[in-house]
Amino acid sequence: MAVESKTVERSGRGGANFTKATRDSLAREVANHCAFPGCPIPCFGPSHESPGSVSDTGIGCHIVAAADGPAARRVYPTMSDEVRRSPENGIWCCTHHGKLIDADDATYTVEALRAWKALAIRRAQLSQMLARPALLSHDDPDLNALAPMGLEVRKLAGSRARIRELFIESGAFLSWGDNVATAARDLAIEIVSNALRHGQATAATITVEARRFVVQDDGVEFDCRALSERADGHGGAEAVREIKQRFSGRLLINHRHGPTGNRTTIAAVKSRVDLMMLTHCFIDAEFVSWGNGAIDSELTRVADCDSVFIMPPEGVTYSDRGDMLRACAAVAACGKRPVIVMPTDTSDGVARMIKGFMKTFGDYDVLEVSDDESRYHRSEVINLLDLRRIETDRLRGADDEISYRRF
Repeated sequence: MAVESKTVERSGRGGANFTKATRDSLAREVANHCAFPGCPIPCFGPSHESPGSVSDTGIGCHIVAAADGPAARRVYPTMSDEVRRSPENGIWCCTHHGKLIDADDATYTVEALRAWKALAIRRAQLSQMLARPALLSHDDPDLNALAPMGLEVRKLAGSRARIRELFIESGAFLSWGDNVATAARDLAIEIVSNALRHGQATAATITVEARRFVVQDDGVEFDCRALSERADGHGGAEAVREIKQRFSGRLLINHRHGPTGNRTTIAAVKSRVDLMMLTHCFIDAEFVSWGNGAIDSELTRVADCDSVFIMPPEGVTYSDRGDMLRACAAVAACGKRPVIVMPTDTSDGVARMIKGFMKTFGDYDVLEVSDDESRYHRSEVINLLDLRRIETDRLRGADDEISYRRF
């Protein structure tokens, strides 16, 4: 029996419209599910018009707009119609979210839509491989990707709902997992509320970058990390203590105060490369020979850090115990908190050994992350480390006071 299908099409200038083959390709690459983060709606189902008929309610939306109009900010005038109508410039959404992204191009930028598409495709790939619905934060532990977007808050009324929407639409819950994303979201809400209610700020902004949230305000200096040490703290203090107690080693919180106000970054740590990209407060055994005194120069490099991440060599074994102990002791002797970065594939015996000797330092932590450097060429990782050192030097030369502390 022939199958009938009703498909919703997007309008645009004629030469840039998607062909049926392109729309079919966009739908298949995301398993015919809406690419909007967290949307559970399938875009294909039975129709009551006739036996055997189906209704296709998905929309093939242009990432770079096909024509002037509601999505005019996403127009690239120099882009050819051939590229505009290609599958690479399309994203598959349900009717509701397809209309939403076309109506609000200030929020749903080209970069955000491309990030959504990548997350949706990865989810579809894993679901097919695992023969079940994929949970990205669990099934792809290396994944740490957010959709770039932003939000400005000038009034507390309605701000919490807008911040919650931002964390959903950025893909934080897909990439970081519900528990970590919720803790980060609650902290962002507390920072914004404190700035507007108590910090004399006139405005606060939250900017979503590829791997972190950046919360800024123009109020008086306020470092949220100090709240966990206050006995009289309430909402904000409880949010910080929750992160410290439950997500120590999973969320990296940095703060800087400068002429324009406070700048707090909130980032999830899932791999060694994440750490290299998010902070300079680490000592990596792949680049430092622990046995020849080179660690002294590394301690100078991380002198402004409260906690120092110590990364053992790849394939850490029992024989690395002595070097790890010496590195931790050197860090602790400087009044800093040693944090061993332990790959998730470390054997149970070695993991017990590490956790056992770390207890001797009192204030310590063990962070289990994916050892994802195998996905990078060696030269790329070395260049990444060099870039972090350059950035560290730049920040140290700035007028702003900068500090790094990991919960």
